[in-house]
Amino acid sequence: MYSSSRWAGAITRQAIDQFQSGMRNLYAEEMDKKAAISTVKARLAVPVGEKVAGKHKRSKPVYGYESSSTWFQKSRRLCVLETELAEVMERIDAGHPRVVCGGSDLWRKRNNLGEAGITEAQWRREWDESRYFLTADGETGKLFGNETIRVNQSGEVSIKVPAGLAGKYGGHLVLSHPISFNIAAHAAMLKT
Repeated sequence: MYSSSRWAGAITRQAIDQFQSGMRNLYAEEMDKKAAISTVKARLAVPVGEKVAGKHKRSKPVYGYESSSTWFQKSRRLCVLETELAEVMERIDAGHPRVVCGGSDLWRKRNNLGEAGITEAQWRREWDESRYFLTADGETGKLFGNETIRVNQSGEVSIKVPAGLAGKYGGHLVLSHPISFNIAAHAAMLKT
């Protein structure tokens, strides 16, 4: 199947954006794990129930854990954090972030269906729908935005079909329902 450069550009741009976002998340996760490891190690180094002054004049004192059972649990937690950090570092070194469109919010909903007020079937539909995307950059001087996706004044959406599918679907697909844009919300989103 052949594809126009515009379709290929839209697909690769989306993939690159997701990859870059995933890598930023990995770097942030690495920093979080290192900070947690540092905190736990500092508290494990202090005897149970005691307090040690900070290394610098302005630094806060470091408190030891309140009981030996808490100390033991935190020492086990340190092992888990170090293992998780090693896994994050491997993914960073390999350049393989985990990328799932809408993943974390939807996954939290899945684990708390009652709290989210939805059924499993509703969640599944939302999960599947979040993985569909269509994108194309606008072009100045082009009628209704660009050659790939056009939205006319009445909200009718026309999507150019890739050359390989044109024989089956024709040159353009027209969505059955018109759309509208919330310009104020879009402008607010661009400001953030």
